[in-house]
Amino acid sequence: MHLSITNAYFHGSNAKDGLAIMLDTPVISNLPAIYAGDFNLHHNLWALPDGVTPSQTGPADDLATWIVTNDLTIMNSGARTRRGRKGQKDSVIDLTIVNGKVWENDMLLDWESSEQLSLDSDHNGISWTIKIPDSSDYTPAPKLFQYSIDASREEDWTKAFNADMISYDIPHNITDVDTCQRVAVSILEAMSKATHATMPKSRVGNVARRCPWWDDACSMAVHNIVSYSKLDVSDQDTWDALKGELRKCIRTARRSHADRVTAEVSQCTDLWKLRNWTSGKRYSKMPPIKSSNGFATHPLTQSKVFIDSFFPTVRPEVDLTVADCIPRRDPREHHPITEAEITEALSTSSNTSAPGAFGSNYRVLKWAFKAKPAMFVSFYNACLDLGFHPSCLQNAVVSIIPKPRKTDMSNPSSYRPISLLETLSKCLEKIVTSRLLFDVGSLSLVPYSQFGSRDNSSCTDAGLAMVHDIHSFWQNSEKVTLLTLDIKGYFNNINHSLLLYILSRLGFSLSTVNWLRSFFSDRTVQIRIDSFLSDPSPIASVGVPQGSPLSPILSALYSLPLLLHMEQTRNIEIKGYVDDFTILAHSGSFETNRDVIESAVHTASEILRRLGLSFEIEKCDLIHFAARPADMHTSLRVDLSPPGTYGSNTPQATSQSQSLQETGAFDVLLARQAEDYTPKTKRLDTLHRAVIDASTLDYIYEQPQEAATHQARIRRRRRRIQNRK
Repeated sequence: MHLSITNAYFHGSNAKDGLAIMLDTPVISNLPAIYAGDFNLHHNLWALPDGVTPSQTGPADDLATWIVTNDLTIMNSGARTRRGRKGQKDSVIDLTIVNGKVWENDMLLDWESSEQLSLDSDHNGISWTIKIPDSSDYTPAPKLFQYSIDASREEDWTKAFNADMISYDIPHNITDVDTCQRVAVSILEAMSKATHATMPKSRVGNVARRCPWWDDACSMAVHNIVSYSKLDVSDQDTWDALKGELRKCIRTARRSHADRVTAEVSQCTDLWKLRNWTSGKRYSKMPPIKSSNGFATHPLTQSKVFIDSFFPTVRPEVDLTVADCIPRRDPREHHPITEAEITEALSTSSNTSAPGAFGSNYRVLKWAFKAKPAMFVSFYNACLDLGFHPSCLQNAVVSIIPKPRKTDMSNPSSYRPISLLETLSKCLEKIVTSRLLFDVGSLSLVPYSQFGSRDNSSCTDAGLAMVHDIHSFWQNSEKVTLLTLDIKGYFNNINHSLLLYILSRLGFSLSTVNWLRSFFSDRTVQIRIDSFLSDPSPIASVGVPQGSPLSPILSALYSLPLLLHMEQTRNIEIKGYVDDFTILAHSGSFETNRDVIESAVHTASEILRRLGLSFEIEKCDLIHFAARPADMHTSLRVDLSPPGTYGSNTPQATSQSQSLQETGAFDVLLARQAEDYTPKTKRLDTLHRAVIDASTLDYIYEQPQEAATHQARIRRRRRRIQNRK
């Protein structure tokens, strides 16, 4: 049977908005539904007789009206749920509300508010029992297991792999696609069987640790409190001692975790990895996801929602002639893959990378290649010579990763799909990627205005180039305006026909182009949500899988027509970093910059339309740069309406999503970067500066309120140095 449970927690500045969303959502009536949590509201409908004075207006009255109007029932027994502290009165703000389906079938029993289960919180622990009707069939969630790869068992694994490969009778020469498909399946199955036979097995938990600092001592302290609360005896001194031990364990665990993080930061050699531990983590199950039919709560329906959101069902229309601006080059000769190339690709691969559906990571692939190198050379060359990518390698397990700093986690756009491909396929993709990158660099196939996605080019380079350009224009007494642009669903909307046409014009070998055509065709995905893994679902032939080594370079090549077309525009500098683009306008006035940017945006939008893409206006940002604060007195708007509506008086042309206010001067950009850091990261500010060259980049990590003062100090220091000269 299906049962809906909605968890409520209304606190902070968004409490009213959260309550409004719940009250505006139609009440579930066709199946049992429970609404439970901390509502943080006082009303006569559920208040204690001698407790906190209830309110009869505002959000509390809205909630009471919602309960009565929808014939819902409050299951609280009348006991307090929050204990007053420091002179406060006891109150009831934690509610358990059910609909008629639950009430009529007596499905919620034994409601209790227990101080013993509070673990010293001011809120009591609320417990209740759900009774499933006897007539209902219950199917438990499937148990998922994984195999931990133990490096010390390499010899045992290799023996099992070699023994299994003998039974498959792999030919030395692969001359047709059927044989190529059979060899791929044989390698995957042999690696998987060897892993199952030799590696330890462990169950995959449904939920990760709620807190990264939680340790066994904290768990034991909680266990002792819960065990004591179940005893018939109740000694206050013992109870206080147990709660004190829990607080002590929590403080110790947090301090130890902070010490570990601090040690890692102080020894870190990669600046940009310092924030990895603060973003993109989820310590709870997947919340309900919005869909056209309401909220999806079951992993099966959630997986369908994510597939519909991330993978277009229809390929966007494109104009192949948009790529005619790319000079045509003669096709280059194809060279067979060598054993050295495979060795190089594997040597730069992480042993701990997530495996695909067959469960083989790079470590076991390295063992397999070490055991039978000639077989891998023959197989990879056959794939390119035949222009064929085996279907068993075209399936991707898609892991749903939350994006950092997102508030509405019920929106599918708050997540990023990461494709976990078979390492047997990713190794070949890395080899092809290396060849593409070599040609791009040696033949200058991509302009220097495209950063990232190629060798010797990074986000840092893009930032330094932008700062250099701004200072250069300031030297000419020009005003500078920057518009940042983001392409909507870039990776998932790349048209394969146009991409292959671009590769052909750039002169890549016919073998490479034909293999990529097969690589893009007939792909399937399996969505992984918590411990659930969906069945393979076919997706339209559009987009490049995020997680593939090919994804960055192919995406950069696909945007080539946009950069080449825009290079002809005067008074602007356009730069790209994968799916992010900037338009830097420079002239004698900000008004002229506005006109230049509006014209450039409309030109870029038309080119993107021919590429089957579009800008995501909501993520655009307008920033003015001036050498003197006195110049920052303007407040301009830029019309980003689509071509054809520009200059009209229609609401679409003047809506908030199509017009952007200026955001300030250069110092504001630096302060905004500092504001992005979470409070716990700011506490490591001193250690951050120890890693960074204090004369160049340390101001980026200043606290927002200190950024302006610090930069003024730098300017005074530079003037003193210049005066000495």
